[in-house]
Amino acid sequence: MTYHDQPYYKEFRDLLTRIQSGVNDLKEENQRLKEENLAFSSQLKELRGKLAEAGRQTDQQRTIEAVGSTEQDGATADRRQHSSATSPTSDLSLFDTLDDNGKRILRQQIIDLIERIDKHLDREGSAGPWK
Repeated sequence: MTYHDQPYYKEFRDLLTRIQSGVNDLKEENQRLKEENLAFSSQLKELRGKLAEAGRQTDQQRTIEAVGSTEQDGATADRRQHSSATSPTSDLSLFDTLDDNGKRILRQQIIDLIERIDKHLDREGSAGPWK
């Protein structure tokens, strides 16, 4: 009887095969997570761009409103500069500058992103304070 016929050898081969299969599964999962991470990064970059654009539009709107009101009041250039500064009473929400469809789209994108992050954290077993 050769060692190939021994039960310990067969058990060792079975165990080695299972380990190799597990390693391959982990490699596939790692690749999938890298691709998902890249997709999340792209979405985050897109959302940041949209928020930056909304911020620029808000700043432009504030400047136009400030210039219009100071010209009507006959104020000086110093007041124009000062009135464009952000204050708690005149602070407009970026969200308020969007139309209803824009708000709905932004809300849905934020919800989708949060759900994807939650799924990712659940897979990792590190949901932290959210669970």
